[in-house]
Amino acid sequence: VPKNKVNITPAKAFWILRCCKVCWFFAVVSSVVIGVLVGINFPNQPTYNVCMENFNWKSILNSFTKFSLQADFDVLLSIKNPNRFDFAVNTLRVDFLHDSNVVGSAHDTRELVLKPHSITDYMLKVSFRPSLTQALSMQQDYMRGELYFSLNGRVKGYTTPLGWKYDFVEEVEHMELRIGDDADTSLCKCEIVK
Repeated sequence: VPKNKVNITPAKAFWILRCCKVCWFFAVVSSVVIGVLVGINFPNQPTYNVCMENFNWKSILNSFTKFSLQADFDVLLSIKNPNRFDFAVNTLRVDFLHDSNVVGSAHDTRELVLKPHSITDYMLKVSFRPSLTQALSMQQDYMRGELYFSLNGRVKGYTTPLGWKYDFVEEVEHMELRIGDDADTSLCKCEIVK
């Protein structure tokens, strides 16, 4: 079988080289643009502060020592969404652990939508059911200003980067929640009663 020789003239070689350069340029530019868009729109986890909890904790811990070992109360949270898009939570289930024992829990199925670059106040109903020894230990830690809880749970929700809805499930493990004067309240909109 005879082979056909391909004759590439200098003009054809010039056009092939130019096409390769243009393709390379568009590949680099599109990679940079996609990288910048991903960097700007990559979801960041919202931050939160617990507001107005001091007076609640004192009365709840006092009720624990009177052998009334259950209490339901509302915790005011201020949540900041640092993203350029909505961040929403559909289901929240959190266990409160003190000294590695579950002493309380919170469960909420109301949808909470955090608008871009906003701080939103949110009431979370928390149920505490500690044993007598756990309640006494919590009260001692509170009086020393060392009360904190480890939070474990699951959060289901969605984000809307670039206008697309993206569902997520986030496991919360060993997140620390400080109670008392050392707690961060920088996001709280309301005046904190101490």
